[in-house]
Amino acid sequence: MSKQALYVGPDWILYAGPSGYDHSEMLAPAILLGGPKDVLTCCLREGEELSSVCLLHPAGIWSSVVATRTIVIYLDPLSAAGQAIQRRPCTLKEAPQIHNRLLECNPGFEGVFSARLAPADIRTLVSTVKAVVAVENGPQLEDERLKLVAQELSKNPVGRLDLSSLAAVCGLSSERLRHLFKRQVGMTLSKYKTWQQMHAMFRHLVSTQGPAYDWKPHEAFLSAGFYDDSHGYRTIFQYFGTQRSDGDEELLLVNCLGTSEGCEEV
Repeated sequence: MSKQALYVGPDWILYAGPSGYDHSEMLAPAILLGGPKDVLTCCLREGEELSSVCLLHPAGIWSSVVATRTIVIYLDPLSAAGQAIQRRPCTLKEAPQIHNRLLECNPGFEGVFSARLAPADIRTLVSTVKAVVAVENGPQLEDERLKLVAQELSKNPVGRLDLSSLAAVCGLSSERLRHLFKRQVGMTLSKYKTWQQMHAMFRHLVSTQGPAYDWKPHEAFLSAGFYDDSHGYRTIFQYFGTQRSDGDEELLLVNCLGTSEGCEEV
């Protein structure tokens, strides 16, 4: 049986699997990587096709990826690297220099797919990639008050979006916050909240299950505030392009949250 691995860090999620994905809207700005010698072919809904060993993929753009193996690193849209991908210009971009940088660092690419690398090694790999992306790709937030929104949502990512409370934290009107967030972050507040919600769910998974996922997500869906299992599954299929065969493959879970929340393989 093939294996796939899910790593969860403080503001990122890394998935490594034996194939590509189908029809994903992309939950958050992401870095798509193949293995050491694997090329990815990304197909957009508009008919555009792009092939590379590494692609930078903004959130909210529908795509499918054909590949032998794929690593997807989802980044918090308000992080420096996330902003570099998500903001101007908000389009798919080839980034072979990132792939080359990883090969130079020799992080043990093969071990990512089988979860053989230690959590500290994965954190180093992600930090290396994020640093290259942040330096080489574009501007950052103009209004630091938007980071207060992220902090508030991270405290309680479940439930309905309370725009009035978030606006009060920033000292803005609700409409001004909505407009400012979309313009500067490159996605809506509701989509950003979905990222926070899904990240919270995956933090729950790696903290309570392991070393392999048992494919019984009911408790995890409840922890993230989904209305029911169907709502949770629809969200996963929409944003992660899950293939039907994925449920037949063992999913290894690795906690990379750091010392404050544990960093051992669970």
